[in-house]
Amino acid sequence: MDEKMNNESNLLATKVFESIEEGIMVTNFKQEIVFVNPAFTALTGYSLDDVVGESPKLLSSGLHKQEFYFSMWAAIRETGSWQGEIWNKKKDGEFYLEELSITQVKDTDGEVTHYVGIFKDITLRKELEAKIRYQAHHDILTGLPNRILFQDRLFQAIRAAERDPRQIGIMFVDLDRFKRINDNLGHHIGDKLLKQASDRMKQSLRASDTIARIGGDELVVLLPEVASREDCAAIAKKISALIEKPFYIEGHELFVTCSIGISLYPDDSTDQGTLVRLADQALYKAKNAGRNNFQFYVNAKSPESNAFSLETSLRDALKYREFNILYQPIFNIADQTIMGAESLIRWNNRDKGLIYPSEFIPVAEETGLILTIDRWVLRQACLQMIEWHELGYPHLKVSVNLSMLQFQQPDLVDTISTVLRETGLPPSSLILEITERTMMNDPESSIMVMQKIRDLGVSISLDDFGIGYSAFNYLKQLPINKLKIDISFIKDIADNDKDFLIVKALISMAHSLKLAVVAEGVEKSEQLSLLTKEQCDYVQGFFFNKPLSAKQFEKAYLEQHA
Repeated sequence: MDEKMNNESNLLATKVFESIEEGIMVTNFKQEIVFVNPAFTALTGYSLDDVVGESPKLLSSGLHKQEFYFSMWAAIRETGSWQGEIWNKKKDGEFYLEELSITQVKDTDGEVTHYVGIFKDITLRKELEAKIRYQAHHDILTGLPNRILFQDRLFQAIRAAERDPRQIGIMFVDLDRFKRINDNLGHHIGDKLLKQASDRMKQSLRASDTIARIGGDELVVLLPEVASREDCAAIAKKISALIEKPFYIEGHELFVTCSIGISLYPDDSTDQGTLVRLADQALYKAKNAGRNNFQFYVNAKSPESNAFSLETSLRDALKYREFNILYQPIFNIADQTIMGAESLIRWNNRDKGLIYPSEFIPVAEETGLILTIDRWVLRQACLQMIEWHELGYPHLKVSVNLSMLQFQQPDLVDTISTVLRETGLPPSSLILEITERTMMNDPESSIMVMQKIRDLGVSISLDDFGIGYSAFNYLKQLPINKLKIDISFIKDIADNDKDFLIVKALISMAHSLKLAVVAEGVEKSEQLSLLTKEQCDYVQGFFFNKPLSAKQFEKAYLEQHA
């Protein structure tokens, strides 16, 4: 009876052993495999004949360090069992993740006779779990972190900054004119553009930074450690430059720019939600300033940037005529005779003294006062040029800079025409300088506006050429007369071969397109010699003179030749 029950018990155990879904491996005390069940063979590809007498190391993936196995066997010796996850390798070489438990089997004397390992393949389950976690924290279209993950990383960055004081930067980035592309070309083109734009932005960031998509075409950047506002500004400029490059999508050449709003921890706030809100406010400030720029959040209590006070002072400056114009001479490089001057606005505040354009122009653009200022500069420059013509210098021309906001005004051409008519200045004596960035904000519309200006007889110079990336594609279409090479290339041409080669190439390209070239920022004779050798047409800079008042200009360049 006992023998029969024992046989039935063994038969039952064998059937259970063979039918169980988990893989089972039994080794002796020497850790030599003595038995495996059919599920083991199904999961690993190894049959019983393949593994009998072999070490379990036969399955080793090589993905774990030796310390992992030391720790596992130490636990088995100490507690009699171990349970965890381990990467192993199938017979065909495929890696898989298994959930494994190992238990000692002891005899009646307490000596270890066998080890039993029971495992199941959890690779697919883990992949699905990882996919679910990823989708919960990432944007499906771009693959970027979503709002949830961004908020978590911002929380962690603030906690770290509380322990180890540092600045944190938050940037809201919005693609300008994105809706127009969506509406005209379809959302599938817009989606591809957004994906490419986000990929470009990653190039400008460090590994520790985070870029997230929080909705639509709005992206947000977390800079968990920045040294200064200047660091944030440098990153914002790099992002803008990368976004300005043309996008090529399904046969379309697309151009967009971006507006960026920036807030800083702890300067603006130490609260997570407030920091995000203030960066969003700064973004709208950038949009209102004409787009294609970046703006920091302005704390009204900050003495360094009291925008409200500066706006009031600007309005008073117009009322009390605190603005004046300086003229920087421009020379023909061949014989160094004067051809004209660039008009540059200055503000002599009755309380603070001289305030440079870099300080007040952003506020003037934000408030719209730049439109009034631009019109005033245009009129005054034309009137001054008439005076010099009447002194006997009708060949002189005046260059006037147009702001982005002024260029976007629908009545721009009428305004220019009216000023020319009322001042009596010949259109050929006026040169309007338009920055490459202003033009590339909307290339197609810009070309039409520029052509209407040219139809008046006014010349157009493309200013700061070379610092952007998009104008090369439109250059042959632009109705312009001159290229002005940016000072950033000119300043090092005598010492930096790369800058010299860039300038040389720009001059050659411009001449092949029948365009004159103006080099600004010439301060050294070595620079002038190189530019002369490369047949640059016109030069200006401190090597010749600083910007001068009208009287100083007359005394330096007109009276001596009268």
